[in-house]
Amino acid sequence: MHNVQAINAAVHNLAEMYFINPAPFFTSIILMNFTNYLQTGRFSKQGMIMKKVLYFEVYSKKIWYDKKYKL
Repeated sequence: MHNVQAINAAVHNLAEMYFINPAPFFTSIILMNFTNYLQTGRFSKQGMIMKKVLYFEVYSKKIWYDKKYKL
């Protein structure tokens, strides 16, 4: 079992970086999953979970930013 706080912190940092420049994220997530697919013949469940968590984190932050800056 991974350290939940470490994962949360990592995801939070990713979400922060995502706001600065979203472009590399999707490519790296796709590449990560694809390399895993090449190695094991299946997509990593962890990759899929991280992707869902990241999307949620980024989306909730976006809502917060929109409210804060009244976008």
